Amino acid sequence: MKISKFVLKISLVWLAIVALVSINITYYLTNKSQKLEMVRTLTEKAHQNDILLSDLKKEVSIKLSREAQKQAPLSQEDIKNIDILNGGEARKLAGEEAADCSKLEKPWRRITNSADCSFVLKSAVGDLKLLIVQFVSPSVDTNGEDFIEISKTLNSDSDLVKIQHPWGDAYYEPSFNYLKTFFESEAKRFNAPQFSLQIDKTPIIELEGYPNYKGKTRDEQKKEFGVSQSFFLNELKKAKIDVSDYDAVAIVVYSKRTEGSDFFLSHAIPDIRANINALNVGDTAYSNVEVIAHETAHVFGASDQYIEDPNMPCCQCKEGAYDNYIPPKHINIMCGGFTIVLSEADSAMFNGKSAKEFGWLK
Repeated sequence: MKISKFVLKISLVWLAIVALVSINITYYLTNKSQKLEMVRTLTEKAHQNDILLSDLKKEVSIKLSREAQKQAPLSQEDIKNIDILNGGEARKLAGEEAADCSKLEKPWRRITNSADCSFVLKSAVGDLKLLIVQFVSPSVDTNGEDFIEISKTLNSDSDLVKIQHPWGDAYYEPSFNYLKTFFESEAKRFNAPQFSLQIDKTPIIELEGYPNYKGKTRDEQKKEFGVSQSFFLNELKKAKIDVSDYDAVAIVVYSKRTEGSDFFLSHAIPDIRANINALNVGDTAYSNVEVIAHETAHVFGASDQYIEDPNMPCCQCKEGAYDNYIPPKHINIMCGGFTIVLSEADSAMFNGKSAKEFGWLK
């Protein structure tokens, strides 16, 4: 059969169209596959970058958070409290010229105001000085046996004081001086580049007034931090105690926990190198000194490692709070503990995270 030229042309055109369509479909499918693969690759890379960024943020947080925080602007309340701590207000009232800050300049300090020589700590690597300022609440009977015993123990020149119970064996409780032994021993355990701690104490100052605390729960008591800071820092100012050359100031208040209005939560104020501690006269020196060590560690740069949850008892340690730096049976001081006497089998200690925050570990 003879095919006409017209039919042949039509057939060739259709073949060309089919070929072009096939090529386009193949290209589209191939290109779509490549695009999908590209999207998958980019998604995976983005996810990996998110993980890397998260890890980087954690690393930066460990290494640089303290210094970054110290570079942040200070609030007016912080400036006011720093003024009290450094005696800048007294200098202004006396009409003195700007102080010479050279005597206060140390590698571990950062001067924040050359006019009054205010400074904050950059690390806990150096020859640090801690001042313990002692107040006693008006509700405490200073002639009572409990107060006499605990104040005598805490102010002893010995690190450990032998306590003889009439109904049992003797045991040893730590004095304020044991804080030096504790921090220096821990620094040595981490091979800190340099660390020593000088401890000075004021006489016990009897307060004429006292804040009217109303908080019953932990959350309510945390909201009263400002009440404690305003009252006790002003009492510090009234006592005319020179704290300008101290790296940390521990304000300790002998109080009675059994009286609700007398009790407040111990806490640190790192930006002004201070902490305020409620020492319950009815407790042992063990637990009282451990609290001061915990709050002073905040001033030196350590962060809390317990879970802050109103539905859980305080203080449950966060995941990772225990590492190879804390031996078995010992407690992480930044989330628990009862004693810092290192010879005890369950004494509180620092972990690697705290040591990094101090500057004791890289």
